[in-house]
Amino acid sequence: MRVVARGVFYCPAMRHATVARLTSSIYGTVLTIALIAAYSAEESLDPALIAAALLVTLGVFWLAHSQAELLAMRYAVGHALSRSEMRAELRHARPMVEAGLLPSGALLLGTIGLVSDDTSVTLALGIGVAQLAGWGIAIGAREKLGTLRTFLVTAINISLGLAVVVLKLLIH
Repeated sequence: MRVVARGVFYCPAMRHATVARLTSSIYGTVLTIALIAAYSAEESLDPALIAAALLVTLGVFWLAHSQAELLAMRYAVGHALSRSEMRAELRHARPMVEAGLLPSGALLLGTIGLVSDDTSVTLALGIGVAQLAGWGIAIGAREKLGTLRTFLVTAINISLGLAVVVLKLLIH
């Protein structure tokens, strides 16, 4: 760890862990939106099945991503990784699955009859887009961009989510 400014420390390992978790969360959010859009286009899938398929698929992507990361890390360091290093990497990628939990909860509202199936899908997609908006706002705040630039970063960030939703509507 080294000092880069008064009271500010830089630690490459901590930076890597933070970036890995954030990358997994953002990727998981985009993947969640895309999967809900794709699964909801299939008329035979009710919200419970969409939620289950979503979480299983996110789990598979988490395992695939973690395997790739572990193999790359092992290659980079030139030796087998310790169990604690492997557990740490699995934890860093876990937000990919966690990103689908709130949208899955919205889908389950349709399953228990609190809202219609279509409304639960719309809510789930909206939550995903809101998560992307949250990342845009967080970036703006972290970088002290000001209101206009934060709005622009957020708009660009949610445009991907909205593009997926629009494609869903065109397909459906």
